Amino acid sequence: MEYPKVFEQCPICHSSERVLEAEVNEEKRKGKIPQDRIATSQMTMLPVVDPISMTGLSAPVLTVFKDICGGCGFEYPHVITKQILPRHQIEKMLGITTISTRQS
Repeated sequence: MEYPKVFEQCPICHSSERVLEAEVNEEKRKGKIPQDRIATSQMTMLPVVDPISMTGLSAPVLTVFKDICGGCGFEYPHVITKQILPRHQIEKMLGITTISTRQS
């Protein structure tokens, strides 16, 4: 699958108007928000591999950005990105504490 995956329309009413996107775009025009910022009401990061049994120093993570439909008010994913994150960032994000076996 290719990323970023962009969903242009609400799956319920098929409107392409998004509430937060409209507000963020206005702030971008004013120069108050960086141009590469994605409007989102909620952002969820999902490791593609099991973080408990993960081997290696990094792993792919999907980031799901949600917004609110301007037509019907339904909150839905409108952008999904994929990136590689270091293992320690994934563990921190999920609240996983690793125990060092190194002795002093």
